[in-house]
Amino acid sequence: IGATIPVTSAGNVLLTYGQTKYDFLTGEANLKQFAVGYDHSISKRTGAYAAFTNKKLSGDITINDSTANVFAVGVRHAF
Repeated sequence: IGATIPVTSAGNVLLTYGQTKYDFLTGEANLKQFAVGYDHSISKRTGAYAAFTNKKLSGDITINDSTANVFAVGVRHAF
């Protein structure tokens, strides 16, 4: 599930949440992911973004619960 929330005429806050259940022959695992970001239009064809994502894997098939945090920034240009 996700949402785009306009905060200015050129910027949007982006929110997402996802969950996946894995059912393997040896056990079960759950993956949960949450992300928040900001997307800003610099011009008609150029924009900049920043985002943070948290992923957590838990369940029977993992020895320990695993967590990953990812931060991304970038510029995009449409030709």
